[in-house]
Amino acid sequence: MGDRYGLDKIGSMQFKTIEMLEFDDGRNSGASYRMTSMQLAGMPRNFEDMNELRVRLDEYYYDRLDGKEAQLETKCQISSNLFHKYLRFKGGRNITYENLAKFCVGVSLTVEEADELFRYRGKRLDVENLCDYILMCELENNGDIYEYIEDMKKYAGVKIRCIGEE
Repeated sequence: MGDRYGLDKIGSMQFKTIEMLEFDDGRNSGASYRMTSMQLAGMPRNFEDMNELRVRLDEYYYDRLDGKEAQLETKCQISSNLFHKYLRFKGGRNITYENLAKFCVGVSLTVEEADELFRYRGKRLDVENLCDYILMCELENNGDIYEYIEDMKKYAGVKIRCIGEE
């Protein structure tokens, strides 16, 4: 099981993308605009998956970190204030790819458990995406948050933010 994913394989693999994909990767992702309630009424939404994601995040937070904010901040490098905003069912924020990945590494999820969380958020982990593959390697080999941050920088050229960094 330990040789399913490995950083040593990266040089011999071909990836479709090396980008850290955001969940809303449409043409206007990141754009700011307002919609009327009539426009919103016709849009499909999958609240069940988002609610399930929040439930699963909360379960892992209490099961793996004993609900301790200090452990969340140290092991996951996510501020407790921001994390609790992710958990709110009404008016909560949607968790970013980066913070979901950091959470998965920090609470030592398996690849399958992490894939489930990413599926609830809208995109499954893809072995042909370099950032996803590095995440899978860290999870498979029980890497910690600092190894993950270093490996993302080394292999993908992606800087992962730590608490206190802008």
